[in-house]
Amino acid sequence: MEEIKKLYKKLTTPIKYSLILVVYIIVSLLIFSFAIEHQIQKTAADNLKQSLILQANNIEKIIDQQLHALESLSSFASTQETLINNHTINMATSLDDNTLMSKVYIITPDGMAHTSLNQVFDARHRPFFNRSMKGQRVVTRSVSTENDDEYRIVLSVPIYKDKAVIGVVGGSFKLSDVGELIFPSQTFRENGHVFVVNSNGDFIAVDSTEYFRNEKNFFDYFAGAELKNSSFKKIKKELKNGNPDYYILNDNQEKYLAFSPLEVDDWSLGYVIPTTVADAPYQFFSRHELALFGIVILGVTVYLGAIFNLVRREQHKLRRQATYDALTNLYNKKNTEKLIAERLIDYQLKALLIIDLDDFKAVNDQYGHVVGDHFLTTVAQSLKEIFRSYDIVGRIGGDEMMILMDQITNREDVFKKCDEIIAKVSQVQIDESHCYHGSCSIGIAFYPNDDETFEGLYEKADKALYCIKAHGKKGYCEYKKQ
Repeated sequence: MEEIKKLYKKLTTPIKYSLILVVYIIVSLLIFSFAIEHQIQKTAADNLKQSLILQANNIEKIIDQQLHALESLSSFASTQETLINNHTINMATSLDDNTLMSKVYIITPDGMAHTSLNQVFDARHRPFFNRSMKGQRVVTRSVSTENDDEYRIVLSVPIYKDKAVIGVVGGSFKLSDVGELIFPSQTFRENGHVFVVNSNGDFIAVDSTEYFRNEKNFFDYFAGAELKNSSFKKIKKELKNGNPDYYILNDNQEKYLAFSPLEVDDWSLGYVIPTTVADAPYQFFSRHELALFGIVILGVTVYLGAIFNLVRREQHKLRRQATYDALTNLYNKKNTEKLIAERLIDYQLKALLIIDLDDFKAVNDQYGHVVGDHFLTTVAQSLKEIFRSYDIVGRIGGDEMMILMDQITNREDVFKKCDEIIAKVSQVQIDESHCYHGSCSIGIAFYPNDDETFEGLYEKADKALYCIKAHGKKGYCEYKKQ
């Protein structure tokens, strides 16, 4: 039965490890795939945001260019005897043909606007007219008319003559008219939508009233959408602070939403596009390539893991060699001295013991090093059994051991331990005839009575050891001042 169990274990162990490996591969590939998708998403969104910043600058330049064009008409009109004449109307028509604006008009002080198409409308109650009559250069939110259901950005500048405002020149353009200038990429133009909003989310202009369903407010339009990485409350705050970011929303389709502030009032340029479209240029890896890459990563990981495990074992081995004596598994000389020195700080009674195995050289010479090594390991094991876990037991030479007995209350306890050591060592049989037994000599010094330093204690315990060896060995001697 025992053999069957061993065989079963031998057969099932590779299967278990194989299953673990398969699970590891699957989990690793899923994690790697998720990380790639996340990075693609972040790269696409970051690039979209950076692109939008550039496009916001483009819109600002476009608006500035249109204002300069209107100011050229304003300067020309100020030289005419009357604001409305063939020359000024012809120049307005030229601006219609050569700029992004349409319906360029000249407004007389009474508020009557004369367009390049020889149409007249009342602008007295239009905010842009009143502001420009006060000398302001105006860029304002879109207006809609019965004949034009698409939002327009309205521009107007004052006409000066002898430092007095004598009229206004105005014009408007659709955001859709500048789409190609804002987004040169056909993919982005055809699949995304651009809009301008103020800090309250009110639409200033949109490129498609059909897409935005004639909504007046951005937040109303996306009221039913879910935001993945933010909240609409946070977007409102960021729009007001002029530092909007990019967002991921879902309104039956996952989309990127990005904003960039404009240097016009409290406006921001916005853009929305499906994530699948925006991510497409960054989909560098197919699923098969991901799987292959994952296998390679796995192979490298396993290899590195094996190397790491080997290094870790070697490091553990080296640390043990630096701490313990290879033969006896006691602390080695350097570590023994270090550990004892660290204990000599509290002025509580301790005992330092130096143990020398009597005539050990003769044992090696007569019986050989194999017997000698066995003798040493047997003695070392006996010392581990005799002393407590918080005592320090180490080998400091070929046949010498050192012990620090800590937390002792009286000298008699130390002497009893010495008797126990001598008895244990004398029980160790060195030869097969059982006639030769080991023996040892012990020198003792007490901390802090005899000395307060390791070097001092060692010297005094060594003198005590010399004393017992000079008087017949196989015993112990306490250091006594001369």
